[in-house]
Amino acid sequence: MEKDRSLRGNVVSVDKINEIRLSLRSKTGCEVVWVLVEGEDDCKIYSKFFAENVTRVEFVNGGKDQLLIALETLTQETRQVVGIRDADFLHLERNYPSVANLFFTDCHDIEMTMVYSDAAFKNILYEYSLQQEGDEIKQNILTEASFVGYIRYYNELNTCSINFKGIGYNVDFEDNTHHITLDRSCLIQELNQRSPDKKITIDENTINQFAQSKNIQNSYQLVNGHDFIKILMLRIKKTKNNLNVKADNVAISLRNSYQIAHFRETELYSQLLDWQRQNGFTILKAVA
Repeated sequence: MEKDRSLRGNVVSVDKINEIRLSLRSKTGCEVVWVLVEGEDDCKIYSKFFAENVTRVEFVNGGKDQLLIALETLTQETRQVVGIRDADFLHLERNYPSVANLFFTDCHDIEMTMVYSDAAFKNILYEYSLQQEGDEIKQNILTEASFVGYIRYYNELNTCSINFKGIGYNVDFEDNTHHITLDRSCLIQELNQRSPDKKITIDENTINQFAQSKNIQNSYQLVNGHDFIKILMLRIKKTKNNLNVKADNVAISLRNSYQIAHFRETELYSQLLDWQRQNGFTILKAVA
């Protein structure tokens, strides 16, 4: 970890660090294992997989950077803390933070890890009577969301400072096939306009060349889960002609669909299972 982290950055995580220290020194909390994650939605997902009587699943304000600070600090004091963060592009770069007890999602993030499970993904589509089109829908969304993924990847590697927050998408819709196509030029234009502090102005040709040079075969490592869900929402909305479908509804359905039986199939589960065997804690729930 960098030694020049700002004092302001450390203040964000210090409350959680002190909370855990106090808990571990108490009679009721001395045997608890803390599972630290990036955000509130992560707590909703991961809490289903850990035994409530021996674990606390909590998020650290400030996202992945503050999670790493908290984990790096606490693992020097106790074995009873682990961290789980989205891999983002780390699996593609093979350049992981060197922090003890830190684990990563199998795919780009936990949402894409859930989407990877065909059973969990199809459960979402039952809500909209689209389960028969499951494979085609998934591939359509992966293909279109991959373009956004390449822009995000290019932005990260080149430190472009592109602002993706709250981005929406325009798509063309084919009535016969229900296939949707992302309006790429519109997306590029909007990203440039909403990023006054950008260091590089992006264009479609640059992103296409970047995509060809990287030629990433595993879309699940490239695509951001929130992009996937937003584009999936547009596909559902247009296919079913239902203007009431919201991205948040789709995200909730995905979380509800994903159960420990699905999680058990991941490499992350296997790594956590190894950790609990090596450290003498039973933190994972049993699979029925």
